[in-house]
Amino acid sequence: MNINLTVLGHILYIIGCLCSIWVYIDASGHKIGNTPEGGYLSISATWWAILSFILWIVVFPIYLIKRQKLIDLAKQYPVEPKARNLKIGLFSLVAIFLIFFK
Repeated sequence: MNINLTVLGHILYIIGCLCSIWVYIDASGHKIGNTPEGGYLSISATWWAILSFILWIVVFPIYLIKRQKLIDLAKQYPVEPKARNLKIGLFSLVAIFLIFFK
């Protein structure tokens, strides 16, 4: 079985881009953000997306594991995201640019 590692790397890169966009949409939709009780998880939806893009293999699983705790904290301390649709559009454009012009 001959697997082209370049193609596999590109596929993983695309998955990482899409996951980081999903993280922002999910975190901002649940109003996850800085909370007094959040500890090291107390970061904005924007930072969750940026970190999950940069360190996808580490941050994305952490987000999935801690997601319910973050949602519960957001119910107590909701953070209204600013310019949510604009950020989704910008994250999407950056992801498209990086995928096609990498």
